[in-house]
Amino acid sequence: MARILLLLLWIWPALLQAQPIKIGILTDLSGAMASWGRQSRLGAEIARDEIVKSGGALELIFGDDQLNAKNAVSEFRKLIEFDQVDTVYCEFTPPTVAVAPIAKTKQVLMVYSAAAASPLELSPYLFKSYMNYVDGCRTIGEFWRSQGIKRAGILRLNFESGDLCAQGLKQAYPELIESNYNHDDDLVAQVMLLKSHGVEAVMNVAFEPDLLRMYQALKRLNWRPLVGTQNDAVADAAIERFPGLLEKTTVFGLPQLSEAFLSKVKAHDPENTLASISAAGLAYLHIKQLYAAISGCPKKAVACISEKLSAAPADPEFGFGRWVKRVADFRVSLRTWRAGRAVEQPR
Repeated sequence: MARILLLLLWIWPALLQAQPIKIGILTDLSGAMASWGRQSRLGAEIARDEIVKSGGALELIFGDDQLNAKNAVSEFRKLIEFDQVDTVYCEFTPPTVAVAPIAKTKQVLMVYSAAAASPLELSPYLFKSYMNYVDGCRTIGEFWRSQGIKRAGILRLNFESGDLCAQGLKQAYPELIESNYNHDDDLVAQVMLLKSHGVEAVMNVAFEPDLLRMYQALKRLNWRPLVGTQNDAVADAAIERFPGLLEKTTVFGLPQLSEAFLSKVKAHDPENTLASISAAGLAYLHIKQLYAAISGCPKKAVACISEKLSAAPADPEFGFGRWVKRVADFRVSLRTWRAGRAVEQPR
């Protein structure tokens, strides 16, 4: 018995060391935004492979919420209760809003990539990534003003992202014309309302399917105003189906990813079209940050992980400055479309 105890004492530290850090990733892998979720999965897996190659131990466990709040809750509970992940990386506003109260109750640290800022109020262990919609929509509004546009309108999605965008755009256009819609509306009636008010430029910070429906409504009504949106809504389908309308579109987004990272993506997935590629960049960046933070906390205490993550250094390759009050600081990039390609505008 004594020999067994001595053996256990000798191998126990090694057994503990062999336990991998587990990171849960909650995203859409088979629903309306699966193209984004698949890029996120790819970026996370590239990060994992690099960590393992350098001697680390990381396991990724994915949950597919299909951009559905109820699915998100069940998948989140599975990740933290059954899979017992150490932390969660979550994407999109509806799933984030749905799982944030559970993260608060369970004291789980979560980085979420979404427009919504309200979940931050629930727990000191929630960190927000992705774009600043207030700054982004204000920036496009100021760009339109510089081009002589006098009347702007917004197709205001009934999510927090729509509210934030309207708040920013009103800084450039206080008398903003608004037309609200729900995800999956065909948008013809809402677009007709803006047209009837003499709007010259339309903002719509949509998911990709909603932007496509807006373009379809504009085409059906034979109306070609300027369009503003966020960069990740413009993917392959918009480029292929609506080239004329795309030429009138301005987008705000995250900084352009480096050629070095794009090469990594192509090496892992040669068929990748690089649409929605910022998803891969964000997932790669934050998985690396989370792994470093957890590795620096031997007991994996959530307060320690939060402190370590808050101190994550700047990463110029991804345009990441720092965490400011648990919000990722990224420079807003402004682009217009020419001949099917996004062209960065000077700021």
